Amino acid sequence: MTEVLSESVLMSLTAEAFSDSGYSIKREFISDENVSRKFDLLAEDDFGFVGLEIYNTWEELVRGWSDTQASLVRLVSQKIARTAPRFFDAYLVLICRSPINENYEKFEIERDTNRVRKIIVTSEELISSAVYLRSLGQLLPLEVGAKLDEKPDPLETLPDLLRDNVDPELSKIAIDAYKDLQSPIEAIHKALVSS
Repeated sequence: MTEVLSESVLMSLTAEAFSDSGYSIKREFISDENVSRKFDLLAEDDFGFVGLEIYNTWEELVRGWSDTQASLVRLVSQKIARTAPRFFDAYLVLICRSPINENYEKFEIERDTNRVRKIIVTSEELISSAVYLRSLGQLLPLEVGAKLDEKPDPLETLPDLLRDNVDPELSKIAIDAYKDLQSPIEAIHKALVSS
């Protein structure tokens, strides 16, 4: 079996990624007449909740996910009103540190969005930090490369794009005329006539 990330590494990576994304990380004990348990990690932001539970085997996950889901629903019900929009935006991340037996069963659990949405992370996704964090992608903000204001001006890149078909000097003349609100064609004409 391939070496997978340890439970402490998973918790640290998850807490850091969620904190950096604006979630507050909680370690809340859930206790009532039906259940007494603590989530491995609970995260909350202005939009919803995420409960995370780590299982060592697929069999443990299959036996335990519905109780874990019930606990998350109970916690959300205690914290916010049913009419609040984020009441319906809860995720349950179920991590299985061993290989799974049934992909169909995984699909069925994830497809069941009746009470909360479920994301199952399998041992195949626990081989590195990058792969693991990618599996949590739908819960984290999109990573945008360069900001819009850092991108080059399209007009400045035009001479390079046209250089195989148009003299770069003529492109520059046309662009400068365009920027000065002058006719690019007249500017090119003047340049050609004067040369």
